[in-house]
Amino acid sequence: MATARKILLSPSDSGVFSSGIREDSARTANEVLQEDLEKHHVYFNDMGFHNHIVHHVLTIFALGASPEEIKAAYNKDKSYQRPALPADQTVIQSLYDKAEFQKCLGRHKNYPNFLAYFQQEMERKGVENVINEYLFSGDELAENLLSRLFGGLLHPLIHLGFGIEFDQPAIIAEALAQTAIHEDWMSPMFLWPAEKAAGGIGKPGKKTMVQILEEMRANKKLASSAHFNDANKMRDGVLQRAPEEMIRYAAEFTVSSDQLEEKLVEMIDTVGKEESEHALYLNTDEH
Repeated sequence: MATARKILLSPSDSGVFSSGIREDSARTANEVLQEDLEKHHVYFNDMGFHNHIVHHVLTIFALGASPEEIKAAYNKDKSYQRPALPADQTVIQSLYDKAEFQKCLGRHKNYPNFLAYFQQEMERKGVENVINEYLFSGDELAENLLSRLFGGLLHPLIHLGFGIEFDQPAIIAEALAQTAIHEDWMSPMFLWPAEKAAGGIGKPGKKTMVQILEEMRANKKLASSAHFNDANKMRDGVLQRAPEEMIRYAAEFTVSSDQLEEKLVEMIDTVGKEESEHALYLNTDEH
């Protein structure tokens, strides 16, 4: 059984889509992901570049990779990872005080402490209860963490999605720890204002995502708002040079409770369309 400290995949833990899952591949994936959990930091440099081993290994595992292919991918990725930092038991215990928890947020050095903390919380309360408490309860701490979940080009959210999809509590604990050390500028600068502009959550969406994207591309101010030299294209570009435009378009994508399935399909379809167009341009040199 997979736990907050142990990776344990089986052929049945194959994600939303899978093809040709193998038992021996599951064993190899378990081995390399357990090593990653125990031996590597979530960032591979001081600039906060992310460790993608979990995303890479689980993706190719679900697509039927052989044990040799999984091992080769892991060996390539681990070659540039930073070693895990030791956890500090004093800091871990302090995290049970919400005020101290807040003080520790956003600090890279606290990743091992948050990881150990969330592993303990899952062992005490269960995975689902921990996710609901720390992300969706609506209190000040949950709102703070929910904001950070969308930081770092969505990497904490991506990591959480992999953990949930493949039913691995240890990866979910990694995702929450990763969330806790990320910046929290995204929500104050963008998500909360967009939610306010939309009139709150739960309103029926009138436009498709493709329609909104096409309108955004046609807006010259927004389309030219990110510059090559911006350290962060969203924070230092779009939200500095065209914040009102970006927030207005984002506010147009709303989802009511009875549209959840429809909008999920729409999002997947849009991603497929966008990636197909990018591939076409790259392969045909169309500009």
